[in-house]
Amino acid sequence: VEAGISALGQKARAGQIAMEDMVGGTFTISNGGVYGSLMGTPILNPPQSGILGMHGIHKRAVVVDNEIV
Repeated sequence: VEAGISALGQKARAGQIAMEDMVGGTFTISNGGVYGSLMGTPILNPPQSGILGMHGIHKRAVVVDNEIV
């Protein structure tokens, strides 16, 4: 398993990973934050059993007890 993960990592870093290399997974991590996304809804595609959607973090003002903090 470790050798397979290493080989996929090397292909991804070299920009040579193909869709065929990514089929059949059971869990996905989706990182929309690198594109500036603040929120979104990841889509679960069979046979996946779970997905983790990550997004960007930006400082911004919020209202608490009628005060901007």
